[in-house]
Amino acid sequence: MPYKFPDPCATANLPMAGDEFPYDRHSRPGEPPETLPAGSMTPFTDAVFSHIFIPWNHITAKFPEEICSAITTTPEKFIAAVPFGAGPKFYTDNRRADLLLKDFLKGLDFPDKGKLTVFFPLEAKKDKKGRNRDKSRNRRSAFDKPWPLVITGFSENFRKFLL
Repeated sequence: MPYKFPDPCATANLPMAGDEFPYDRHSRPGEPPETLPAGSMTPFTDAVFSHIFIPWNHITAKFPEEICSAITTTPEKFIAAVPFGAGPKFYTDNRRADLLLKDFLKGLDFPDKGKLTVFFPLEAKKDKKGRNRDKSRNRRSAFDKPWPLVITGFSENFRKFLL
């Protein structure tokens, strides 16, 4: 008797690995928050996006140890905002990126945002001669591993809206 191949269209009994597979997730999973913002002073795209998966060791590569341990113990209190192409060059060119992000978040017409804090989790390293190493970076490292901004102090409903 010849081997009968399984029907490729019969996928009803196959396992679903959505919970373990981080590459197929989108923003705003689950129930939306009770209240949504009525508008914003700054135009933005209010859409659902695919989550970008960045490994823990890449996103925290430049973080000080105390911030890494704080995020490890209470990850629900932190959001990493990763500007597109943000590396050392981005922060050299945009020294006020943390203030601009905080102003944007405060400009959202959301009733309970919490007490927002946005900060850079890294400090410029000094070499042995006392110069700032970031000024003498070569072009290759200008866009290296992501350097996110960290958002804390948000309310639970605002977190649901942002994520």
